[in-house]
Order: sequence, then structure tokens, then C-alpha cells
Amino acid sequence: IKETKLFASVNRSSGDAIFNQIFQSCVEPKINPYDLIVWDRIFLMLCIRSLSSRYPYQFPMKCAFCKKQYFFTVNIKKDLLVEERMNYLPENFMEPFDIKLLDSGTTLSCKHLKGQDLQEIAKFEDAKAREGLDPAKESYSFRIAQHIVAIDGVQVKSPMQKLALVDKFTSIDEEDFQVAMEENSCGLDTTVNPTCPHCGWEEELYMPMTAEFFRPS
Repeated sequence: IKETKLFASVNRSSGDAIFNQIFQSCVEPKINPYDLIVWDRIFLMLCIRSLSSRYPYQFPMKCAFCKKQYFFTVNIKKDLLVEERMNYLPENFMEPFDIKLLDSGTTLSCKHLKGQDLQEIAKFEDAKAREGLDPAKESYSFRIAQHIVAIDGVQVKSPMQKLALVDKFTSIDEEDFQVAMEENSCGLDTTVNPTCPHCGWEEELYMPMTAEFFRPS
């Protein structure tokens, strides 16, 4: 019931903090949730949900075509936690890994985001929200910057220095970065294909974790 109460208050800024509380409550032996990369956090949360409930997960949808509301059901264990959805990093994978930006000629040494990085992103988004700005839009460059460890072999710790570089990306630089991150990605494929029962329109999206995540459906 504690996890259900936590998820009942989930929102943009509280989501990762709630993840941390659930990990600290449910995982033995104890781990530091801030050390987990994003994909491991998602996988672990899905495992906890699968083990803690016999019921499928339902989340609300609004059809992009006919605009009607409906609920989509996912059996997390059978639909998501399957081997064919897993993407593993090679055994010799190491961080940081280099990304060459061909347009600017810059080489970035990058890492996967961890819990600590998500906390910094949430703080940045909260600050932008207080300024009356769109947090998701304003944090796009900041999220990319959190991946950067070094620029042309020189370690960079200043978030603002990283952000200044990202804001100068050309469209080709951005494309190089996104392709390289995808090539070095791992984790569970959480894409689902809700189909509207009213008009038959099918969509593809990453499964959201809403306030209903721990509630029996």
C-alpha cells in the first residue's frame, strides 16, 4: 500500500524521487538508487510491479484521431518482461564512450544518465517552471548536456559550460549525438501500441507510468 500511495502523487518533478523511495523500500540488499542508470531504473521498477501485483496495468489514453478517452491494458510480465525486448550492452562496453560530431569537429566523451543526473534535470525543470517557461522544452538541451563527461579529451564539470556547447549544436551535430546514443543504448523496449476501441486508430508510444501504476486493474 505504501508504493500505491507514493505513485498516487506522481508528477513531472516527483517521479524520480518516488522511484528512489520505492527502490530503497523494496530492494534487498540495499542499493543506492542514484547509481542506477535510467534503463536499469525502468527495468527494476517494472520487475517490482510485476512481483507485487497479479493484475495487469491500465493507463488512460486519449485517441489522437477521434479524441475519445479509453484505457489501455498491459500485462507487464507477459508483454514487456520478455527476452526479445531486452537490449544488452556488449561485455567489453566501457564509459565514457566517444561521440564524434562531424559538423563541428568536436569529440564528446559521454555516459548514460543515472539517478543523480535525473535529480539535476528535475531541479532545472522546476527552476524553469517557476520562471513561467515550459520545463520540457527548456530542459531538452540540459538533458543532453548531462550526458557529457569531457569535450575533446578535457574533462568538464560545469553544467553551464556543457549547456553552452549543446546550445551551439547544428542539426547535423544533434543528429550525430542522437544516433550515437542510440547505438550505445541498452535496457528494455517499453514501446506499446494502444488501439482505440472507438475508431481503431493505433498509436505507438513508450508506456507511461501513471498514478495507476501500482493500483489493481
